[in-house]
Amino acid sequence: MSFIEASEINLHEFLDKSTEIFKLPLYQRPYAWTKDQWTDLLEDILSLPKDDSHFFGAIVVVPMKINNHGLNSYHVIDGQQRLATILIWLAALRDRIKENDKALSKHIDTHFIFSETWGESGSIRQAKFELGKYDNEDFKRILEGNPKDKVHPINSCYYFFKNSEYSNDLWQVILNNIHIVHINAFNHFNAFKLFETLNDRGLELSAADLIKNFILMRASMKEDIFNKSITEWEEMYEKVRDKGPVKFIRRFMISNYKGNFSESRLYENVRNKLEDKEPTEFYNFTCKLNSSATIYKKIFESSFENNKINKKLNELKIIEVSTLF
Repeated sequence: MSFIEASEINLHEFLDKSTEIFKLPLYQRPYAWTKDQWTDLLEDILSLPKDDSHFFGAIVVVPMKINNHGLNSYHVIDGQQRLATILIWLAALRDRIKENDKALSKHIDTHFIFSETWGESGSIRQAKFELGKYDNEDFKRILEGNPKDKVHPINSCYYFFKNSEYSNDLWQVILNNIHIVHINAFNHFNAFKLFETLNDRGLELSAADLIKNFILMRASMKEDIFNKSITEWEEMYEKVRDKGPVKFIRRFMISNYKGNFSESRLYENVRNKLEDKEPTEFYNFTCKLNSSATIYKKIFESSFENNKINKKLNELKIIEVSTLF
């Protein structure tokens, strides 16, 4: 069996499949594109010569085992920011067009934003893409044509594209002239290995992203351990995300292992410690990271049950004590 299956296609071919939907895995980060990326994308498409194509990078997917009402479901391992942005843009275009051309608006909606199948109660319509818990409520409302005005990157993206100046005919350029490499990695191990290989070719990623990828790649050899490792990593990340995940992992390594651990070589250090371990050891490592993150968070927030400890920690903050590592 092949390691991956790859093909270069345009977004029209990628999205116009009524039997396919995509979902963001639990361990992927929230939507993070900002006006800088939206502006670059818009300018790239507006400046595209007629009949020329814009390469949008790779979208890497892994088939999900659960068949959802006859729909083929895939986890998006790489490309989620780009895919979400394109669907938001298409939703904004659909809503701009709706008042003057309801038929075209419906065409964009039913072919490229939603997939449809048949169930016991009749027709079932599902969004092409489902984001994670931090973004999906706002994302879903936008795809359904009911956006909110509240501050959120997803909503900001929608209003950026809805209010920008361009012809509504641009929907055809988006779908026909934006090309991707669609990669089916078949399983999570292949996807993580591909991710690692892309990094070796110069893709710039944080040490935390690389460590997560390495741990989940090795844990993916056993499904139950893989799922539990995802949960432990997610819980850990949430506790330290505002405090610097890379700094936390570095301090964790300093506290638990002998040696010098610089941020620039942190991924290499973690990999060397775990390289020959069994999947269970990778799970144990994430459990230890998670439990340590609980204490780390309490130190930062001075939130221990013992008020004397919290008082001392606050005093240290007042005099701006910092660590040497």
